[in-house]
Amino acid sequence: MTKILKLFVFMLVALNVQLAFAQDGETWNCSNSYNLPGRDVALTIFPAPLDCAEPAPVNCVAPGFSSSLTAVSLSNVAIHYSTSTGTTTWCPAWYDLDIIVNGNIVATNLRAAAVAAYNINQHAPVTSLALRINDNDAFGDNVYVEFTVNRTYTCAAAPAQAACVLVCSGDQNVTLPGGECAYQVPNLVTMAGTCEPVLVPGPLVSGFRTSPFNVPTYNAYAGACPDVSMILNTPLVTTTTTAMTMRSSDPSNAGIYIGTLVYSDPMPFAGTLTFNWNYTTADTDAFWDPFGYQVNGGCNLPLQVELMNGFGVTSGNGTVTIPVNAGDIISWGTYTQDYGGGASTITISNLSLQGASVLNPWTINHVSGPQAGDFLAEGSYTLCYELVNPDGDAVEDCCFDINVSGFPNATATLVQNDLVNVSLDDDGWSLVSADDVLEGDNYRCYDSYLMRRRPPVSGTPPLQELTIPLLTNASYPGYTYGAVWVNCEDVGKKIEVEVLDPVSGNRTWGYVFVEDKLAPTIVCNCQDIDIPTPVTSFGGSLDATDPVFDRCGFTGYNTWYYDVYQFTVSVSGSYTFNAANSNGDTYAYINGGSFDPANPCVGLLAQNDDTAGGADPLITINLTAGTTYYYIFTTWSPFDGATGAYNVAITGQV
Repeated sequence: MTKILKLFVFMLVALNVQLAFAQDGETWNCSNSYNLPGRDVALTIFPAPLDCAEPAPVNCVAPGFSSSLTAVSLSNVAIHYSTSTGTTTWCPAWYDLDIIVNGNIVATNLRAAAVAAYNINQHAPVTSLALRINDNDAFGDNVYVEFTVNRTYTCAAAPAQAACVLVCSGDQNVTLPGGECAYQVPNLVTMAGTCEPVLVPGPLVSGFRTSPFNVPTYNAYAGACPDVSMILNTPLVTTTTTAMTMRSSDPSNAGIYIGTLVYSDPMPFAGTLTFNWNYTTADTDAFWDPFGYQVNGGCNLPLQVELMNGFGVTSGNGTVTIPVNAGDIISWGTYTQDYGGGASTITISNLSLQGASVLNPWTINHVSGPQAGDFLAEGSYTLCYELVNPDGDAVEDCCFDINVSGFPNATATLVQNDLVNVSLDDDGWSLVSADDVLEGDNYRCYDSYLMRRRPPVSGTPPLQELTIPLLTNASYPGYTYGAVWVNCEDVGKKIEVEVLDPVSGNRTWGYVFVEDKLAPTIVCNCQDIDIPTPVTSFGGSLDATDPVFDRCGFTGYNTWYYDVYQFTVSVSGSYTFNAANSNGDTYAYINGGSFDPANPCVGLLAQNDDTAGGADPLITINLTAGTTYYYIFTTWSPFDGATGAYNVAITGQV
């Protein structure tokens, strides 16, 4: 009998996927079925490995084996047969399986049940597993074989990671070297363990019963702007905890309200405002009952951003996501332009304000006493620190002492150099210290010795040098502790310098020769600075060569010519863009952050049609310094074509 091998291999390959840690004994179960292609063709390699598509368990490298697996088992192994025309009764013994573990054949010619019962873990550690189907008949029987198997992987727990802990020094006993006056504190505190920063979500408010959206009934627009805090109990607006419904007019109030405008309270923090909207109108077109929103726009009409305002559409929906600043007031509005034909109805839902997430680290706070970098004279000091977690809670603290002792057995004999050359600093002054003139290094702190020069220094040291005060001793007039001054008057001269030990009364003297070795230098503080050019207008022409798009709220035309200007403002505040006296019936938008002609509503902040007079737009809007904005100039109608020259006057420095 000819033995034809059909190789069905599933290999679990280690991938570089970083996952969290599992508990010991966690299992991952998956099942697959594969049809054996080729029918009686020798050594057929299956196109898909017998892997699970779902993610691996948390501490096993996905999607397969790694050394962290403690057990692998197979179950529900089955081989099904059929022909191209249906079920066959061919003998099941004609097909059996080999098991290959870690690349080695460990069992051969097993029926399905024997495969399921086989102890794979006797070959641990298991790093790969393969199954091979053998066709044991000698006939071209056109049999399809379907292979099914369930697999269970058990993962070992990863080593526990230590919590973040504060690591502090013990008490420190420091002896100063000869001549030294202070010990500079090194960094003696650190943290260890799992001290990774944590991404802390920003504040979140949502719904219509939570500030700043907590007004049960809202302001209605009745031709004049009401006070923002005014609440009118009107049937045009209703709210629940999760949604708000508003209408442009109502049969019971026909002729009273021309529209409805709803205000939020001021935003309590900066973040991202998101809401869903659903619009319908009983009128012939959305143009007669526009709907939209505005930021700090009051109750001016038309609204800064009109989401529905077009012909040929009576319904629409979408999602708005915009950045807002703390203090911004959001308003939604819908109004009628024909005082008839049926009202618009809008439902706003899934309203939320999400503050920005912040990556909070673990930190070490200095609580009391000296800290790293400080200089400590002789004495004892207590230093205290605390470990603060990403939530801002102090979870651990420590204190330790630093004891600083002076140089022991300092000599009482003073030995001074006969002559020391001294070069002046670039300001024409220099300090000559006891360290500069005494020989050897077995002295007390150099600043504890008194010094005097003859003749006395003339003039007053410059202001920056006075930050190094030279202390005096009333018992020794004319002496200063630790150093004396020399300056330009002393250049080329030998100045007598005396050192006196006030403890023993011993003294010594020598000379310093003062030099000026520094060549004059020219210091130029030069740097490249971008100087913004104030822009007071956008000017151009809508031509037939300009790009085209569909205005926000319209689809299917793709005939509006447009020009777009990217800009920023140098000072936050109110700006006006006035396109008066431009050719044709024109329209304008302002977007924040981005402008995509395929999605012009994304980032839309303001829009206008005729407020400049005639048929030209005027937009007044609050802008933030440093933010990128886009001014888009186009026409009102999709049939206006190229209208020619325009000019947009801008008040303020852009």
